[in-house]
Amino acid sequence: MNNKMIFAVFLLSFILISKAFSEVPTSITYSALMETSDKFKILQTWTERSQKETNIFLKGVIFENIQTGEVSEVYFKDEQILSDEQIESMGIKKKLGRIIGEVSTYSEPAIAIAPLEKSTRRKEEVFQLLNKATAPPTSITLPPLPKEKLLQEEKDATVALEKGVYRIGIVQSLSESVEVTGLTSSEGFWQVLPDASLLWMVDIYYPQSLGIRVRIEPLLDDPVSDALFWVVNDKKLPEDIWGPFYLGEIKKMDGWLPTCFADRITVVCWVPSDKSVEGVAFKINEVIGIYKDPMSLLAKAGSCNLDITCYTDWYNTSKGITGLGIVGTPYALFCTGTLLNDNDPCSQIPYVLTANHCVNSQTGTRGGDSVEFYWFYQTPSCNGTPPSLSTLPRTTGGADYLAGMGGSASYGGGNDFTLLRMRNEPPEGAVYVGWTTTVPSIGTAVTDIHHPSGSYKRISFGTKTNINNLFPNFFHEVQWSQGTTEPGSSGSPLMLTSTQQI
Repeated sequence: MNNKMIFAVFLLSFILISKAFSEVPTSITYSALMETSDKFKILQTWTERSQKETNIFLKGVIFENIQTGEVSEVYFKDEQILSDEQIESMGIKKKLGRIIGEVSTYSEPAIAIAPLEKSTRRKEEVFQLLNKATAPPTSITLPPLPKEKLLQEEKDATVALEKGVYRIGIVQSLSESVEVTGLTSSEGFWQVLPDASLLWMVDIYYPQSLGIRVRIEPLLDDPVSDALFWVVNDKKLPEDIWGPFYLGEIKKMDGWLPTCFADRITVVCWVPSDKSVEGVAFKINEVIGIYKDPMSLLAKAGSCNLDITCYTDWYNTSKGITGLGIVGTPYALFCTGTLLNDNDPCSQIPYVLTANHCVNSQTGTRGGDSVEFYWFYQTPSCNGTPPSLSTLPRTTGGADYLAGMGGSASYGGGNDFTLLRMRNEPPEGAVYVGWTTTVPSIGTAVTDIHHPSGSYKRISFGTKTNINNLFPNFFHEVQWSQGTTEPGSSGSPLMLTSTQQI
């Protein structure tokens, strides 16, 4: 295998806003600020824990006054804007205008945030609804997924894809869309449950697929509905049930619900008895069929790959490396990313660093809206058996695309990076990986943790070189001495071996 790799040069620091700072509005609410797009341009939002009262979370916003060009930084507790004195009393440090030169920050564990009891109960509530159903769901069967044909096509393109993203599935359009508007439905039907609530279900069967991801497209520009949606695998495994989601939440995910690892799934829509069905309007016209068997990936990844679990010194840092499930056209893709630490001790903002050829926009193809983050895909012991993807902790809900640049090591044009902010928190046990803006010299020992060929985490060791680096201002060239990288490794971090910092 090729033991040379080109990595992007990343400059990680707080954004320096060069425009004038404006006076902070004293009466605006959080919702009003986020909705007045004709007056204000939102530059950045985040959630931050109070340093003094750790059960309090604040919303931070940096925005630009479109008319004057002035920039403000404000904080809200719920809907109420806070004064500078209140912000300071909570131990929060403002970010705007802080000039950062050479910066270093080290890895630290994620703060455990307990899930809301209501949310936990509702996930299981779908079982009660299914048990109350008076009739089985309507079933839709797709043509068998042409797995062998797809694998052969991929094999024929191996050279072209050698350092690219890794394909794990394919997007398939339904021959006829499933459309639901109020009580009218092209497939399935509304059932009245004993408590007078309404239940709509449809089964989707995709023969030969190893997993299904379904897209629900809201038909209203501003979907307002109290209906709740779940997607359930046919085995009814609790760890592979996703929901509930409102239509507004689904729209923010570009319609893509989380992946279920089964060849048959059930999409469930439920309207409580005291709510109206009139605002329910959506269609289902696309699914993704997963055709890569996670266990077959054990053989797919090259034998020269090194199991991360065998290197105990790196085990803590490895908990910050995540696998990204991405919706492309026409393929579903898999890349690697890193949960980044920030250098403010008061916050843990879930930034994720990956490659721009993995995620390069907010919505649509390779958009942040539909990204899934898979955690702890690694063996429990050295060279042991990795867990099933369906059992892994997963962060769903997509991510905000904060910054990115295209380019490649072959033709330049940029350093091929993307910075995301997950919309939901990483799981307990995740690690925010440290980084530094110090530029490594030639000969520096470096390390990479990655998901080769979509498989479980591996580690590679090498040194920085510049023998064939055409664009040294954009990229680091690395010569591997142990391990390698493959498709699926894209977006993984190049770290200093001495400090385990990116």
